[in-house]
Amino acid sequence: MPSILITGFVEKYSKGPDGELVPVDWVSWVPLHAPQSMGNTERVDRLNPANIKHVEGQDDSELAGMKAQHMSAIWSEIEPAYAAWKEGRELPLNGTPLAAWPGITNEQAEIFRLAGVRTVEQVRDMSDGVRGRVRLPNVRELQDLAKIYLENSGATAAAEREAAKDKLIAEMQERMAAMEEMLRSGMSAPVAAEDGEEVAQLRAELDARGIPYHHRAGASKLRELLNQEAA
Repeated sequence: MPSILITGFVEKYSKGPDGELVPVDWVSWVPLHAPQSMGNTERVDRLNPANIKHVEGQDDSELAGMKAQHMSAIWSEIEPAYAAWKEGRELPLNGTPLAAWPGITNEQAEIFRLAGVRTVEQVRDMSDGVRGRVRLPNVRELQDLAKIYLENSGATAAAEREAAKDKLIAEMQERMAAMEEMLRSGMSAPVAAEDGEEVAQLRAELDARGIPYHHRAGASKLRELLNQEAA
């Protein structure tokens, strides 16, 4: 889940080590839990953990480790947006685009974008400060609708996953039943053929001796009749 809202990138020129002007990229963002705050603006290269070197004697405390983890999490959200900006593409969205939400019109979506709100999740999580920047008369109602939409979307996705899982289980059960049936058929066919041959031989022997038998009698009954005759 995203924790920041990137508000933009900008290229500025600063003096390099030799006094020449060199381009430096800066990024601005605000935390989603406090979008009404002043936000942060920092050099992109100083946020990249790959450019941060450990200095001997540097604080290795648990607090420092937590700060490093936090900055790595921030960079994981800034990095793809920065790459997109450098390539001239629109900044990627962390969440559900407003265009995918049928609860608002195109005009309302544009007003949200002008206020820096570009996803349905951001509409749902708007603070009082952000709501004040959205020039719409029914902002709170739209915020409630955004929450309902996302909850229903999550429930629908979960139901679809359960349905797909049930379908897969049913198909596997059908395949297993078919395999078991094939195995049973393959095992019983030779037995049935052998039993039929024995019945035919027993009937022929009983006919030769003139011993009557029921036409539905099996091999065991026919053998019993022959044994009784022999006794």
